[in-house]
Amino acid sequence: MYQQILDNMTWSFSRLHCFETCPYEWYLTYIETDKDGNPLQPKEQNFYAAYGSFCHRILEQIFKQKLTLSDAVQLYINDFDYEVTEDVRAATREKYFDAGLSYFAELSPDWLSAYEVIGVEKECRFRIAGRKFLGFIDLTLREKATGHLICLDHKSAEWPLNQNGSVKKTKQKSYDSYKIQSYLYSKPIYEEYGRYPKELRWNYFRENRCLALPFVEKEYTEALTWAENTIQTIYKEQAFPPHLNYFYCCQLCGFRRSCPYKQDEWG
Repeated sequence: MYQQILDNMTWSFSRLHCFETCPYEWYLTYIETDKDGNPLQPKEQNFYAAYGSFCHRILEQIFKQKLTLSDAVQLYINDFDYEVTEDVRAATREKYFDAGLSYFAELSPDWLSAYEVIGVEKECRFRIAGRKFLGFIDLTLREKATGHLICLDHKSAEWPLNQNGSVKKTKQKSYDSYKIQSYLYSKPIYEEYGRYPKELRWNYFRENRCLALPFVEKEYTEALTWAENTIQTIYKEQAFPPHLNYFYCCQLCGFRRSCPYKQDEWG
């Protein structure tokens, strides 16, 4: 029914992840649209996404050397309330503000001396199974001593590991998704530089901790297969049923004020 729309679509990790999260939200975002591709239903931001986007923009300016660290701190303080306007509990808002302020105030360029920055918010266009994909890699680094490449993504989420190094049960799903995203971005890195990243890194900036994972070719292949299979599932989908989850539906979904399934379930 929607084959022409899907045939002309430029895919991305976020589009596929959206479908996995809630097919109905995906339908409202990408199928029920006007002639310009904008959703017919009003879509809104949420606090956590707005916070993450704001901090990402500051990090981008820092690594592009358009913003000094001291200026970044001042910009964060001055613009936080203007950039992150969405409703959330006061205690949560204060917690996130303090964590971001601490990160930018303590950020040091010393760790970067061992690397060459070769990409900041780098736009990547590539194909998987013949289908067009678009992605933006937060930070691509080349280790000066070895020439190894590193694909780094900034994360506003909580640290996902227990003290023994195992993944927290509540974080397993997002941890697996982050890995898939990083592996998909490894494809355009290989196509441009002729080698895969040596490491996938996630900068959990709210906790000022960085998680490094070795590149595993088997997991890379599985990520590409996941993307291809998810697209095939979307082509076959006809009902686009909702996946109801209280926190996501009430706090994160862009259609949380208009979704009839959310209204029927929780008002």
